[in-house]
Amino acid sequence: MLATANAARADIGVIVHEPVSALGFFTRVGHAATYLSNICPDGSPIKMRLCRPGESGGVVIRSSALSENEDYDWAIVPFEEYMHGFGSPDLAPLFGTRTLQNVLEQYDFGPVFARALTTTTDGAAPEGHWRAALAARFDRSIYVFSVQTTQAADAAIVAEFNAAPNKSRFNFFYRNCSDQAKGIFDLILPHTTGDRTSGITMQTPKGLAKALVRRALAHPDLLLRVRRYPQIPGTFSRSRAVLFPMENTYRNLAFAPYWYFGGFREVALGAMFYHEVISPFEVFDASRDFISPKAATLAVEQHQLRQRQDTIRIALASSRHVTEWRKLSALDGRVFQRLAEIRQQKKAEVSRVAGTKAQWRVLEREFQSTIRGLGAQLAVRPELQRPFEEFASDGRLSRQLLQSFEADGQFYVDHAGPWIRLQLREGEWRSTGLSRSQILSGDARLAALILAAVIDYHLHQPEARREDIEYVDGLFTLLRLASGAVRPTH
Repeated sequence: MLATANAARADIGVIVHEPVSALGFFTRVGHAATYLSNICPDGSPIKMRLCRPGESGGVVIRSSALSENEDYDWAIVPFEEYMHGFGSPDLAPLFGTRTLQNVLEQYDFGPVFARALTTTTDGAAPEGHWRAALAARFDRSIYVFSVQTTQAADAAIVAEFNAAPNKSRFNFFYRNCSDQAKGIFDLILPHTTGDRTSGITMQTPKGLAKALVRRALAHPDLLLRVRRYPQIPGTFSRSRAVLFPMENTYRNLAFAPYWYFGGFREVALGAMFYHEVISPFEVFDASRDFISPKAATLAVEQHQLRQRQDTIRIALASSRHVTEWRKLSALDGRVFQRLAEIRQQKKAEVSRVAGTKAQWRVLEREFQSTIRGLGAQLAVRPELQRPFEEFASDGRLSRQLLQSFEADGQFYVDHAGPWIRLQLREGEWRSTGLSRSQILSGDARLAALILAAVIDYHLHQPEARREDIEYVDGLFTLLRLASGAVRPTH
């Protein structure tokens, strides 16, 4: 009975990862995985089952060389471990570094992958792309586009994957990560095909997201939900916006030299016209359209009204009777007015969730005041004190502190989440948790340092790169508590 209740509401979605590394700079295609809210690993990452109550679903991944010792085509990883490296979002690290990532991989390999992947001869975890399936938010921003599914559909997916051979067939062009996601959708939502024109015949992460949004606009009963997971603060390079291959020709600086050559220039201009005028789609904009149930309802109504407006205006152009023309003109006016109302309502809803400029300015002023007072109280070694003494509202404080955490911090993990141990003064080592639930469980000065770095990062990121206002406001609450507990040590 409990299993049936858990499966009564479930989602399937495409996870769109922003591109990283040199390959990401040149291709800008990014990476895709499949989110299944009611399907979990069945004791092994190469076998799946319906989730039990309390479980948060799984992520199905495909990549080349999942492990240097095994040749699997796919694996399923618990959703929270995939996103944060831990089974609960309450234990998610507030920032990410290479050292912490290595510690997390060692901690997670046993419970997540050891039943399918073998270690090396000396007992170490193998090399392979399994590492990219843990704490994915460390090195990139992620979007989850999901629609409602059913228990029967989930059962069909489980049966299909458990029965099929699991041997790698990965190919970058026609058996890539996006092809796998499309194959899963085809089991329950046939004809969910991405924009292959923009993909130059390839299936792409952005193409699947675009197809899912358009299908959900045409079928509101799918209840599309879009969740954005910004890359967390840290010492990793920042990921870039995901693009179509054709779109990449005119938006990527790497292709700028080719504009001097005939042929390429015409193709790029054609791609620009197609993507900016004929068939525009941006992942971040779509996340704002579906940022909440209210915003989603407004987005669907807006889509339907625009279609109706097109029909009315075609009828107006062909109308030959004055009475009919007046009726159509009045109807067009009402539609136009409602569209204007929807734009304002959507803007207000986005501002409610993401925060207004005025709200962010208030937080910025409070932060500046807090930092000035905190710097005089910390009594820490010069390398940690200097960012506060030289504080300018430009994000440098965050960069300097995060680099110090990576260079000098000792990271470890236990059942309560990630921890850091850092030398605050000569001979004085202190530790505290790195998650929101544990940040105040250790030394208050170290907690204040971490929270100052994380808040400073979010205050100086563009809207697409920072967390929503509620999350950052919660960090301010923690900083106030940590600052109030700081006692100078002489």
